[in-house]
Amino acid sequence: MTATTPSPADRALSGNLFTAGAMIIWAAGFPAGDLLLRQIEPLHVATIRVMLAAALLLPLWALTEGRADADRIAWGRVAAIGAIGFGISSWFLTFAQSRTDGVTVAIIAAATPVVAIAIELILDGRRLSGRLVAGLALALTGGIAAYAAGLGSLNLGLGALAMLGSVVLYCWGSRAAVVDLAHISPIGRAALPFVAAGLTMTAISLAGGGLGAAVSTAAQSPGFVAVALLYGMGSIGLSQILWLQGVERLGIGIASMHFNAAPFYVMLIAYALGGGFNGVQTLGAFVVLAGVLLAQGGKAARG
Repeated sequence: MTATTPSPADRALSGNLFTAGAMIIWAAGFPAGDLLLRQIEPLHVATIRVMLAAALLLPLWALTEGRADADRIAWGRVAAIGAIGFGISSWFLTFAQSRTDGVTVAIIAAATPVVAIAIELILDGRRLSGRLVAGLALALTGGIAAYAAGLGSLNLGLGALAMLGSVVLYCWGSRAAVVDLAHISPIGRAALPFVAAGLTMTAISLAGGGLGAAVSTAAQSPGFVAVALLYGMGSIGLSQILWLQGVERLGIGIASMHFNAAPFYVMLIAYALGGGFNGVQTLGAFVVLAGVLLAQGGKAARG
């Protein structure tokens, strides 16, 4: 191992830190999404979100690593990953949140590790080990406890089905961005698919009608603009860079277990703003962390 090659333990540590950071930023977007959906249709909310994310990520990529990546971009693959994995999945998520509520969306998001590991089993030939199964069980237990601690309602139906579809597409897109676009820079893997997602969603919104009115509504209020920027550039733009770094180091299956700690991060944000403290959510977060560490312990040891 050279001095410039990180050890498996270092990769695991940085991967967990990246993924936890992504989840903290992502969790902050749920209240922002609720505010936007009160005034704008879900389709247009998703379009504004991915376009704002692209508006942040594309210049960042162009200023840092764009020239080095230019000759290595498989545009067809980028377009497919972005349109399906990040564009359509965002639309499904906003639709689900508009038809149900944040609690229901969050509960279904707890299925993310199961979906992600299933994708690894199918596409990567991953084997289920006892350690992985035990870690997954812990992560799910902690996540369900954390979600249940704030449970107000559970609305199933078409919205819940849309959220499950969003989870499947997002997990596929995240894995594909890391595996199929491995030859370009980390920022490029985040930025270019979101450009494709933004173009795809803009076309769908224009076909559906009302996009101009939605943008006009958003632009009329400085507070509304701030919420939209948080929802697009922050909750999905910045978090995507961190998320894909975590997926690269941990794999989509283990990285996705961090989704179940999201209620704890939401509680911390609310607590910092003067809200209450929930001991069950805190305990659930530690159980999730134990599951994540257990699941990857054997992997880290093998290097």
